[in-house]
Amino acid sequence: MWFTFSNCKSITTVPNLNTTKATNIQGLFDNCLNLKTIPDLTFHSVGNLWSWHYYGSAVFNNCKNLTTVGNFSITDATDVSCLFYSMPVLNRVNSINLCNVPNVAQVFQSCGILNYVGAVNINKATNAESMFSGCNHIVS
Repeated sequence: MWFTFSNCKSITTVPNLNTTKATNIQGLFDNCLNLKTIPDLTFHSVGNLWSWHYYGSAVFNNCKNLTTVGNFSITDATDVSCLFYSMPVLNRVNSINLCNVPNVAQVFQSCGILNYVGAVNINKATNAESMFSGCNHIVS
């Protein structure tokens, strides 16, 4: 699924995807400037996402119009830090499951208007540093 929807300007919501065999989701929605909604989406065993943010090819890199995340799950990865880093209009996350992911640092850092996060599962996380740093409006 590597860069499958990268630079897709017409996509506003994540389509229904079969992710059961996905092992590399690098850049999956990279630079999808009009992406506004991620409904329910699950990935298993996708490895390390960390370096992808810093090289400009994170899963949701530059999705600056993303406002809503439904039930989102990445399990059995090694590092998902900066997954939704600096999403300026992200305001709602129904649930996020990062079970069996050791590094969840900065997942929502600098999401300044994020005001609702439902269920959060970071079971087995060993580094959650600054996970919500700069998220000053969370009420739930």
